[in-house]
Amino acid sequence: MLKIIRKHEGTIGICLLFLLSAVLITVPNFFSHYFKLTLDGYVHLNRFQGGITDAIRQLQVPLPINMIGFSNVGAAFNSAYPWMAGWVFILPELIFNNPLHALFVGLVLLNFITALNAYFLMRKVANNQVIRILGAFLYEFNTYHLIIVFGRNAFGEALAYAFIPLAILGLLEIMRLEKVGIFNLAFGMGMIINSHILSTILTVVALAVLLGINYRQITNWLMVIRYIFYAIIVTFLFSGFTIINFLTIFLKNKLSSPPFYLLPIAPDLMSKAVINNTVTDYPYSWNLGIVLTIILIMMLIQVAKRKADYNKYVIVASLLFICMFNWFVPVFDQIQKTGVGALQFTGRLLSYSAIFLIIGFCMYLDQVFPLKQKQVKKLAGVISLIIFAYGFMSVWNYHRILNDSSVRLALTRQNYNDAARHNPFSFEDYLPKNTVKIIKKQKDKVRVKAATTTAITFKLDNPDHKEVTLPFAFYNGIKYTSSKKLIKAGHVNLRNTKANGELKISVKPASAYIGLFVFTVIVTLLGSLFVLVVNTGRLKTESGVSQTVKQKLR
Repeated sequence: MLKIIRKHEGTIGICLLFLLSAVLITVPNFFSHYFKLTLDGYVHLNRFQGGITDAIRQLQVPLPINMIGFSNVGAAFNSAYPWMAGWVFILPELIFNNPLHALFVGLVLLNFITALNAYFLMRKVANNQVIRILGAFLYEFNTYHLIIVFGRNAFGEALAYAFIPLAILGLLEIMRLEKVGIFNLAFGMGMIINSHILSTILTVVALAVLLGINYRQITNWLMVIRYIFYAIIVTFLFSGFTIINFLTIFLKNKLSSPPFYLLPIAPDLMSKAVINNTVTDYPYSWNLGIVLTIILIMMLIQVAKRKADYNKYVIVASLLFICMFNWFVPVFDQIQKTGVGALQFTGRLLSYSAIFLIIGFCMYLDQVFPLKQKQVKKLAGVISLIIFAYGFMSVWNYHRILNDSSVRLALTRQNYNDAARHNPFSFEDYLPKNTVKIIKKQKDKVRVKAATTTAITFKLDNPDHKEVTLPFAFYNGIKYTSSKKLIKAGHVNLRNTKANGELKISVKPASAYIGLFVFTVIVTLLGSLFVLVVNTGRLKTESGVSQTVKQKLR
């Protein structure tokens, strides 16, 4: 045992460092025994606990629709918002009796995975291990990441953010004709698909940009295309459950979609937030934080002074950064009604601006920075401490201010279950269009007597003994059964039901659905182990940039 530990002490040390950093950045968000929950947080807690964890605890496969929460109308949030990458939240819920402890562990694991995947990527762009660690910390502690996780509680987007570096790493390896890149790209993209659909689209575009800016370095395009094709096939193995559920709901039903709009970043509000070190869910002031903002300015100066390989990454980061501003509102007004409007917030591009900037900055430090390696290590250590300190204080300041918005809640052990199962906010997103008006009109005439992970019992309280249309969303592609056989096999239309009675609507997943779920869980587990073993096994043996390139850039 000791021999194994000594053999892998470097890898173990790095993992422990990232685990410690994840704990430290998460702790202030639970000071005074509460977590500051906001609008997106309600949605994700409702999904993870009411629709998924409860089902798994009862040895059931989670349904593609949600019977618990979301106004108890059977909304298809489990299909529209992927969750198969959310095991970092699901497993702690199954293990810990205190749900607040489970949430803490889940967020620690999320931040740990984010830092570790970023480190795997930095391994490809820097030889110096301290610079690699710096890159991981910049990705983990930058203000926009803290906004996603703690300011917005956008856990789906945060999960996708955690795997973006792995997808980029895979493509960089494929461009160098390294076969392991097929798996890194596939697993990274698979987990992004299993986390957040919009991030999937943005990441595909980012990968296309990455290919474009490195086209001169690709020596065998045919082989690169072949490897990418293989990666797409393997990606489907990890994400087939999510893709099939998503397409089943969207192709077989006419659904109401979230509103399309584009809210830009206001430079004046962003600058104020940067100076004040503010974490907020206010989209006009989203930012990268003072450390990455200074690095961006410094790197733009270096781009103007020197031709080097890192320039293209800095230029992409800068263009993404600038195009988010409200300077381009007339353009945003023209395109927001198109599919681009699904983005909703231009600030979402900060994830990609950050990763391109960090790659460029770490390449600069490793290749051409005019200091000795020992001095570079000291500089990297100082920057790491500064960005951690800024991040720690920003989330602590955000956490301690209560009652600053009607959509925020001090989540405690006492009110956790109620918040997770009874979302106070109603949503029309992804409901069948022909049922939205019916649900609004009939909701007050019918009350929910009981709700489980697979069924809802309605109590019909119409004093006039008239028939009312059940305020429930029936989706094509899902089989519903009724205690009074009001829904025929294979039919999903609403049926009128007599008042003053009870009606139970149940859903039982098909065998193919269960089989695909089990298969996806198994391959995800095996894929996680493979990624961990392969990438940690190469941490000490693989150098990021060849000495030839390094000398050329000097």
